Amino acid sequence: MNKKAQIFGEPFIFIFAIIVAAMVLIFGIKIYYDLSERADFAQVADIAQRINENIITFYNLEEGSSNTFKYVFPNTVECFCFIQDPNYPSTDSTPLSLSLSGNCGLDNFPQTINNEVDNGNKLFWKYSEKRKKGENPANLPYQYKIRSRFITKDSSSAPPTGENPLCFDLVADKHILKVKIRSLGDKVLVDKA
Repeated sequence: MNKKAQIFGEPFIFIFAIIVAAMVLIFGIKIYYDLSERADFAQVADIAQRINENIITFYNLEEGSSNTFKYVFPNTVECFCFIQDPNYPSTDSTPLSLSLSGNCGLDNFPQTINNEVDNGNKLFWKYSEKRKKGENPANLPYQYKIRSRFITKDSSSAPPTGENPLCFDLVADKHILKVKIRSLGDKVLVDKA
């Protein structure tokens, strides 16, 4: 009778082992995707910091100095924008344009920019909703404040009259951002390359 109990108990042990293995596998997959999204954010934050350093460098260089920079973004980022301080050079000079094209105009991204912009220049980026697997991209930061003055338009005498924000559809550009940075003496011009 003792052997019969062992025979009937053995399948339950196998079933329990399969359930535990499945739970470990599911947990491992979730952790993998969460870490993958965090790595993508770290890459974007690194790019934003390099852009900030390049703007500061050109702010300190001689007027007329310029260079073109190329940054490669992860596939989870669809749009990248340079937002000029709406209060520079005066409080009513550069209203934000909410008509963005391509992937930059989707998913209420223009309204997000308009709601979050305040004094100072910023970089904004938009995560792809289709690529979301683990953690919700809304929990990850999507902006970076620039410590130096830059403009997204060029005008020597009148207030700037160009794009604000200056946005790049990274999906259309194969996730490569090409920008030209030029020193204008007391500010830095950021433009499409």
